[in-house]
Order: sequence, then structure tokens, then C-alpha cells
Amino acid sequence: MPHKRSQEAMQHRTEIQEQRRKAKQIVLSSAFIDREKAESVNLLSPQQILIKLTEDYPEPYMTALEQFTEGEVLIDSRGDGSLNQRPENVR
Repeated sequence: MPHKRSQEAMQHRTEIQEQRRKAKQIVLSSAFIDREKAESVNLLSPQQILIKLTEDYPEPYMTALEQFTEGEVLIDSRGDGSLNQRPENVR
């Protein structure tokens, strides 16, 4: 029988997932959309994302920000953007 997670651990994981979704939403809402190359580019630095994230969460987790860097291609038509990537074990 597997070990059951504590209620606090489940709550902590849920909060991190929620903040990651919010950070992704913030980045995508302010991204530059290049119609010629069919790609979205991140325009925000991690500090700017953190400032916007603290509006909703008084103590945001830094792990919610670690995947975003300024100037990276988020989504493109070739599937090479950082948000297009899928883990290798998922098909």
C-alpha cells in the first residue's frame, strides 16, 4: 500500500502548480507575437514576472519562475518553443 501524502504536502504542491500556471499566463499575455515567423517571444524578465506574481500571491515560490528567461521563444510553429516541448516520457 503506497504511503499517503500529508494534507500539507498536497496543499504545497497545489500552490506551486497554481503559481506556475499564473506565471505562464502572465508571460503569454505580455509576449510579442511575431506573425511572420509564427512565434511568441517572452518580453518579461524574471524580476518583472515576480512583481506581477506578487500582486496575487504575497509569497510566491521561485520555482514558478525558473523556466522563463527574457527573449526566449515560447511557442512557434515548428514545435521548438520552450512551451511546445513535451517531456520525453509523454507521448
